[in-house]
Amino acid sequence: IRVTGSGASGFGESAVRFDSGINAMTSLAVRYCILEAEAANGNSAILAITGGNAMSGVTVEENLIRSTGSSATNCRAYGVYVAATGTNLSIRNNVLNQFAWGGMNLSATFPTAQIYDNDIYHTAPVTQPSANAFWGIKFATAGMAGSLLYNNFIHDIQLTNGSSSVIGIYLENGNSSGTRVKVYNNLVSLG
Repeated sequence: IRVTGSGASGFGESAVRFDSGINAMTSLAVRYCILEAEAANGNSAILAITGGNAMSGVTVEENLIRSTGSSATNCRAYGVYVAATGTNLSIRNNVLNQFAWGGMNLSATFPTAQIYDNDIYHTAPVTQPSANAFWGIKFATAGMAGSLLYNNFIHDIQLTNGSSSVIGIYLENGNSSGTRVKVYNNLVSLG
């Protein structure tokens, strides 16, 4: 699935987007796909999972998820962006490459999510639309209690913006009570 269009206005959007804005959604899966997109729009991702109603049974596995370029006008912000509420989220065995701001941005409420065996990297230097931190995987919410983040390989991140920091795994708002997020057996090789 390829979404094309470049330019500062961000014509290309998500190759796949699940949005539970109207109704709850169950048993969602993206498997065995090549997902590509291009655009400078930093508000979405090649695969986006969003919405205000509950989701259950979301699986993303065995996909190649990538931007089609590496310049500020054709490189998507994220490979996978999750900003939804639900249960049973699994993101596993995916290859993600060529993103301006991060491989995965998990700004969601999915307790006990499992994120594992993903390969996140750049194939060439990436120019960000604006200087911003880059992360391989970011948990940007306290709503991921009990989640497991393991066996991921984050490597060869290359940015042309020398002032941008690079973070392999970023737990921005880890939960301070309840079951902790467990991060183990990941390999991060930056530079």
